[in-house]
Amino acid sequence: MPTVCSAQQYRIVATSFENKIPFEEISIQEVIASETAFREEIEETKRKSHVGAILEVSPDKNGRNCVGYVKSKRDLPRPLLSLENKKAIINSFKPTVGAVAITEESWYGHLSLVVEITEDTIVVEEGNYISGYRTVRVMSKDFPVGYYL
Repeated sequence: MPTVCSAQQYRIVATSFENKIPFEEISIQEVIASETAFREEIEETKRKSHVGAILEVSPDKNGRNCVGYVKSKRDLPRPLLSLENKKAIINSFKPTVGAVAITEESWYGHLSLVVEITEDTIVVEEGNYISGYRTVRVMSKDFPVGYYL
């Protein structure tokens, strides 16, 4: 039966294989240091990017349209075909969990759901950032042009 391991464990094994270090020779301290460095790298990416770093990607039946994806999770007014339509529903400039973030990422605009808020960033769940997929992304709180509560 194959061994199941996390992405981080796989990264350590792959790195040790590339460097021709037998896996048994990696100490727990090296694993912890690698895990810490990996988490710091994610945090640095979050701080640097206003557009956001992708944290998760998975195929989704509603992943071909951002409006359809958000509508599958909560109610939205109609129509939301253009950036102008999307901007017209903005009723807040402060993110809250469950709010719809509205961005100017394309000619049509883009919608996503706020799932987490930190001091400087928000984490959003969305469809069609990558066509056909659900993505979870972290971005600056200032990146959306507004929110629909």
